[in-house]
Amino acid sequence: MGASVKDQFANGALQFDKFGTATGSSSTGTQFASDPCSMVRFKAAPANEGIFLLGEAGSGLTSFPMSAGDDTGWVSTSNLNRYSQSNASGSTDYLLYWLQK
Repeated sequence: MGASVKDQFANGALQFDKFGTATGSSSTGTQFASDPCSMVRFKAAPANEGIFLLGEAGSGLTSFPMSAGDDTGWVSTSNLNRYSQSNASGSTDYLLYWLQK
């Protein structure tokens, strides 16, 4: 089993300034709110049954399909709103994100 969230950010690992969640809400794509940052990390919750589609806003969400437990690692970006997500599950699946300001 992988390291817990606490373990992933302990002992000198990259710290984060904000943590958030997105729920499955649309099969057409939902752009994240504006939140300036220098890095972002996305992780599909391990208990998810569906697939989140994650991509750059306006790209058609073809960049990165995320199954349960998938993790992007840290990605350099200027704003969270450069990304969109899609998952038609309603509120049963979650996409977690961390921001480094």
